[in-house]
Amino acid sequence: MRVIQTTRTMLAASLVMVASQTTDESPPFWGRIYLRHGVAPLQYFRDSYGGSISGDEWQFVTPLDTLGCSAFNASDRSLISNSSFVVLDRGVCSFEIKSRNVQAAGAAGLVIVSDTEEVVRPVAHVDKGEIDIPTVMVRKSGGDQIRVAVSRENVYGRLIPMTCPQSSVCGPHEPTHVQHLTSGVRGGLVHSTEKSDSDWEFLASTFGSPFLTQFLPLVEAVPSHACHTLDTAVVNQMVVIFTHDDRSCSFLTKVRANIPCCPMTLFHCFKVSNAQAAGAASVLLVHTGDGPLTRPFVADPWDAYNITIPSAMVSGKTARDLLRLRFPVTLKHDARVADAWERIASLKNLGRLTRGYAAPAAKAPAKAKDKKGGPKVVEEVVDVTKYAPVNILKDSTHPELKAREEYPEWLYTLLDPKPTLGELERKGYDNLESMTDKRRLIKLSYRKAIKEKNDSKSKK
Repeated sequence: MRVIQTTRTMLAASLVMVASQTTDESPPFWGRIYLRHGVAPLQYFRDSYGGSISGDEWQFVTPLDTLGCSAFNASDRSLISNSSFVVLDRGVCSFEIKSRNVQAAGAAGLVIVSDTEEVVRPVAHVDKGEIDIPTVMVRKSGGDQIRVAVSRENVYGRLIPMTCPQSSVCGPHEPTHVQHLTSGVRGGLVHSTEKSDSDWEFLASTFGSPFLTQFLPLVEAVPSHACHTLDTAVVNQMVVIFTHDDRSCSFLTKVRANIPCCPMTLFHCFKVSNAQAAGAASVLLVHTGDGPLTRPFVADPWDAYNITIPSAMVSGKTARDLLRLRFPVTLKHDARVADAWERIASLKNLGRLTRGYAAPAAKAPAKAKDKKGGPKVVEEVVDVTKYAPVNILKDSTHPELKAREEYPEWLYTLLDPKPTLGELERKGYDNLESMTDKRRLIKLSYRKAIKEKNDSKSKK
């Protein structure tokens, strides 16, 4: 954890330096929108004629009049306030007319959605001070993300002006805005309507729209891999998709709609196509392979430009628990979960460890030698799923195996799908649903009793 925190501290410090170098210049013409519960920022270009952007949090509203070329009616005006940014489509009338109508309705600002993935800077020939609200433009994909999220619940976000004083290094124009750069959801806990706490963890995809705060019913995809049109009703539900390492289609394909499967180099990013096409509100991708959880990602953000629903990765155990209980759930951000998994994934050789050691001296006169004349080196492949802490706590080329009890229990909670003794004891024997868990509770309790008895004897 310390390595990650140190890196983030250094990054934040460098961005503060970048920001402090730019506060005396004219306001930047571009920036990023950081949505609450979002996973990645949306880039915008700002106008040449309107007011300044404060960096405060605003609500995004989508009136029925999506063009804003005339005065808004009473129904649309009821959505607009001095704490909201209005989202409108580009076209039909000028930027000036749209900005004037939004300002007349009492909004704090205007977001114009391009009809393509190209963005221009809104320009108008007006006297200074006539339009005092800011107007920005975002790509069509960014506008689609906002609109889909607004259709399900209230959406809030901040517009952060950005600048690149060192050409390749960009940062906030204001030093106080640095904190918002790390506000995105990377991982957290799955909460249900029936449990006040949660033992279920998730890692957020690096693409898609903001995570929803409402509780959603769960449904398993049919087919479970979701590489074809779904046969189950999933509208406004959270769909559980088992990834399966069959490479038949990618993560992103399972999330989004009407886009062909991507090459295998993008396998970890394309799994949500059919779920989005079927009307799903969110997706849980189930990790079915070996090794730790990792965030579903795209190497190039463009590959996920039209994903408009959130998705996340969970373990097989979490998925089985959720599908068995069938409680509506919501995903809540907790940076500590993401930090733990990032630390695990960053260590070398996680998954399977090849460790070399000198072969013991042979009793025969002739000792085994390699081609260079030294003692022969024997390689042994160690299954790290049995010795997870080897790489996690011993970040070295040849870590030494230790007994399980010498490592923190939380490591096994993360990596071992089987419940620990503590988890089983908290639930109680009578509350365990499967005979497997009941037998495991008896076995672990018996081992614990023997260990305690042996410890007491050794102390005497």
